[in-house]
Amino acid sequence: RARPLDGAQADDRAHADGYGGALVGTQLMEGSFIDALANPTLVFRLGARQLPGLVGDVDLPKKVSGGNFSWVAEGQDGALATMTTGQVSLKMRDLGGHYVMTRRLLKQSTPGVEMLVRSDIAGAVGRGIDFAAIAGPGGGNTPLGVIYHTGIGSVEGGTDGAAPTHAHMVNLEAAVSVDNALEGTLAYLTNEKVRGQLKTTLESASSGAAWVWRDG
Repeated sequence: RARPLDGAQADDRAHADGYGGALVGTQLMEGSFIDALANPTLVFRLGARQLPGLVGDVDLPKKVSGGNFSWVAEGQDGALATMTTGQVSLKMRDLGGHYVMTRRLLKQSTPGVEMLVRSDIAGAVGRGIDFAAIAGPGGGNTPLGVIYHTGIGSVEGGTDGAAPTHAHMVNLEAAVSVDNALEGTLAYLTNEKVRGQLKTTLESASSGAAWVWRDG
């Protein structure tokens, strides 16, 4: 029976010395470098403010509460109104790590190892900032993340959590609105499991109801 000349052999004979394996070269395709899969960095993409060029510690002034006014009769003075102010103090925190690269590796690596390390540093720093901003436990050298800040509203599904529903999403929106913060650039930040759950959860049991999470 005839077979193609380039037919593959199950035992990969082409790479054995007795079948010409010594003549098969290896090509390093540096232009097709395969990077590792990693979490995307999201905090800055969601609108977190960056303050570049800082040197010392920073205090941000804020208004805690505004004055109260009341209705008065003709010729009557209104009650004294006061506006309370305060500050949000920012302290420096350092995120660091180090790589070990030999002189020969810097000179001979293809693709250039310095370029790969710079890219890896950018990703690692972004993910470190994401973790600290979202779930940093605070104390020591770690910043305090949003979920551990006191005074921020929350919607609980149960003692140990629960599968999210349309009602949970509405209540989250309502909690933000109650604090008069339902304005500006807003977004949800969640994980893949919650997204998958919401894409298969209907807003209601009524016929023709839409999925909680849908395109757009």
